Amino acid sequence: APSTQTDRVVGHFHIYYDTTGPNSPALIDAGHQRIAGTAEAYVDSVGRILSHVWSFETNGLGYSQPPLGPDSTYQVTILELSPGLYGQTIPDPTPISAGPPPRYATRIEVDNDFRQAQYYSRGISGLEVTLAHEFHHAIQLGAYGFWGDAERYFYEITSTWMEDVVYTDVNDYYQYLSNDLFQTSQFSTPDIRFTKSDQSIEYSRAVWGKFIEKRFSRTMMRRTWEFMRQVGSLDAMDRALGESGSSLRAASLEYAYWNFNTGPAADTSRFYPEGRSYPVMRIASTADYLPPGISLRDSMQAIGSEYHKICIL
Repeated sequence: APSTQTDRVVGHFHIYYDTTGPNSPALIDAGHQRIAGTAEAYVDSVGRILSHVWSFETNGLGYSQPPLGPDSTYQVTILELSPGLYGQTIPDPTPISAGPPPRYATRIEVDNDFRQAQYYSRGISGLEVTLAHEFHHAIQLGAYGFWGDAERYFYEITSTWMEDVVYTDVNDYYQYLSNDLFQTSQFSTPDIRFTKSDQSIEYSRAVWGKFIEKRFSRTMMRRTWEFMRQVGSLDAMDRALGESGSSLRAASLEYAYWNFNTGPAADTSRFYPEGRSYPVMRIASTADYLPPGISLRDSMQAIGSEYHKICIL
């Protein structure tokens, strides 16, 4: 057990925290300042949110439960984390099953107030999406297994998408959607391979989950994870899509088209429900077509896309 001043069990969760000192939790006011004497109220919020997330992700969406500790609870610790670090899911060093893929018992650490400006979503909103995100990592690592760092991108795609499934009004994932070349994102650097992880682009590709959810179903994301008990993410996606008569190849082409239909004029009935809040896709080049033809030279990585505007004169 972590070395904290006190702890409390709420439902399936054993929450460890301090009531005084730098790690003590607190609610924040409208000016993002800590409210004195609210440590227990913050823990109440953690317990309430976690209970909702557990019910939503396991009972509602049908994902398997994560491994629990000897006391049949899941361990969560509240700490003062580095500004901008929402939370983290930490696996035990020894797997509970060798696999492949190996499965791990885990624990979650979560920030104690979400008050600093580095948090896109502050206060309780930040706490909500963090617990939805990190709890799904606990499910992924504990119930389905970890295929290694090369597959990390899909773990983050799913958990970032899950934030918006459980708490759709928070929209914390918007911070990763950019067409600015100084930020790697699905809308600024779509030519980067789909399996890339760089602490930015994989979070922006939460829109893959939004695409799958509307074009097919939420169930397909869960079916992908069920296949990941036997195979890696690309094969798992292909198998899950195959159950609906599609394939990863066909779906990735549709996905590229959906990503061109974003911005203020987006058709939210045909494409992304929140697409008007997404940036417009960065266009790689604009060229005029003159008979008898035009030649363009470009490149992209695996399961990437590029967008060129051709003006027919």
